[in-house]
Amino acid sequence: MRSRLTLRQLRYVCEVARLQNVLAASRALGISTSSILAAIDAAEHEAGTRIFNRFPAKGIRITPAGSRFVAAAARLLAAETEFARATSDISARIPDPLRI
Repeated sequence: MRSRLTLRQLRYVCEVARLQNVLAASRALGISTSSILAAIDAAEHEAGTRIFNRFPAKGIRITPAGSRFVAAAARLLAAETEFARATSDISARIPDPLRI
């Protein structure tokens, strides 16, 4: 099954998991809380389970399924970072074509 989540949405979910707080994650990322909540909703829909439990006045806590989801998302984001690094290394080593 092909995921419809974006890397940006995965970053948002990972940041919420790291900080365990939606408002803190939105501030750290410089985006609105509604964008964070939309990413969480999309991820939970895609995963078919809750990633976070929400507790009024206590914030947000990751579920066991959410821990697995976030671990997989973190691996994907690390691979994306490595891909970007590798491709920039390649382009830095390829000389510009010689024009005469």
